[in-house]
Amino acid sequence: MRYSLILILLGLFSCRAEYNPDNDPNVLDWYVDGNDTIIYTKQDSIKDEIERWEYIRHLEHDSLWMN
Repeated sequence: MRYSLILILLGLFSCRAEYNPDNDPNVLDWYVDGNDTIIYTKQDSIKDEIERWEYIRHLEHDSLWMN
């Protein structure tokens, strides 16, 4: 009895809390694609916005747009 109680307590203490993206304030969106979990963070959003801005600036300086 004593050994089974010790084993149960060790099993409970060895369990790790799993990561839940719903509880992370930096996660804007996430989904599961097959076996992969895709997580879109605030940092990803900032990087995408910078890339959009650089693309627009590139178009403005392109000779096709300058008449």
